Amino acid sequence: MAASFPRRSILLIALIAMGIAAFLPFDQGLRLLSFGRDTLHILLMGLLALVGGFFAQKGGLTSAAHLRVGLAWALGMAAYVLVLDGVLMRPMVPPGALAFVHTPLPGRLAVYMARAFNESVIYRLFLFGGLIALLRSSRPLSPAMVLALALLAQMVNIALNVALIEPGPVSGAMLLYWSLRYVLPGVVWGWLYWRHGFVTTEIASTGVHVFLQPAVGWVLG
Repeated sequence: MAASFPRRSILLIALIAMGIAAFLPFDQGLRLLSFGRDTLHILLMGLLALVGGFFAQKGGLTSAAHLRVGLAWALGMAAYVLVLDGVLMRPMVPPGALAFVHTPLPGRLAVYMARAFNESVIYRLFLFGGLIALLRSSRPLSPAMVLALALLAQMVNIALNVALIEPGPVSGAMLLYWSLRYVLPGVVWGWLYWRHGFVTTEIASTGVHVFLQPAVGWVLG
């Protein structure tokens, strides 16, 4: 089982995650746990990655990388977001996101891809993987249960990093938008981790911005 997620892979993931956290400490949960201290935030990021690797081994998850699968899901999710934000629910797109669209593309790509990488480390590798490891020890997990656990992990993510920092009242339309725009993609990334491996998930969740960001300025600009 250990070979399914080699130590060198998890060490590399931890180092990348810590490097990102040093420049972009975005996560509100880690910000609270680290009491706003940057060094502690970085160390916690590395710790979550290492523990997530342990959970992966216990839960039968792998670090597999399927490039074609990851890129296919990245392209599909980019198209989904463009339709959702540009056509179906454009009035619900946050003003901050609309303003960020007009910033230079290289910087925008760097921010979104770095954030996506660490988001997967926290909420897929650590939290979702921990739930899988906990429940798999007592019974085989059905696909429906895996999707439910991916949903739970992503709801924690959105509660901390979207709902917690929302300045105004939360409407039903806003909850629907958050569900479609933020929760659903996170469930997809969790399912990809379970089905195809963690690096596949990282390819998809970071790669989506390679397709999305060049087009979103045209759709929302």
